[in-house]
Amino acid sequence: MADSHLILVRHATAEERSRSGRDEDRVLTSLGREQAEKLAAAAALLGVPNSSTIYTSGYARAIETRKSFCWLTGPEVHDNLFSPWGNPQDAAAYIRAQLQQGDNTVWVFSHNPFLSGFLAAFGPKVFEVVGKFRKADLVWLRWRSRDAFLHQHPDLKGFLSKPRQSEP
Repeated sequence: MADSHLILVRHATAEERSRSGRDEDRVLTSLGREQAEKLAAAAALLGVPNSSTIYTSGYARAIETRKSFCWLTGPEVHDNLFSPWGNPQDAAAYIRAQLQQGDNTVWVFSHNPFLSGFLAAFGPKVFEVVGKFRKADLVWLRWRSRDAFLHQHPDLKGFLSKPRQSEP
């Protein structure tokens, strides 16, 4: 059986406030665009697989981050289920159903606190190691078979992040 992959990406640095005043309209800053481009290049070098399906929250900053991964070719779905305040358990059930139906590589471009809860639902042991998502983080999970994700912990295949500062 083929491996199943789930790649989770938190959007890069976005402006503090959009012109419209709506959170979902906040776009990436120049720093954020640079972070997203470097993250996409690093993911390609790491050999992260292309997608069966790409899910984004539909928020401008998540969509812009996803566009930096121009080598991803799978169909894209924008869904509020993956918004900053989406329900991680509902989204996890939805993704599990997609994996059961044959998607073998799913990408999610989203936000915190959603992504941290989502990772805790899919890979609690991995969450204990990588902690909560920071801007422009990528976590690559792999299961050895399509059915394994229902009853096994995933392998942490890759983790891309900026250097973390230790707290005093």
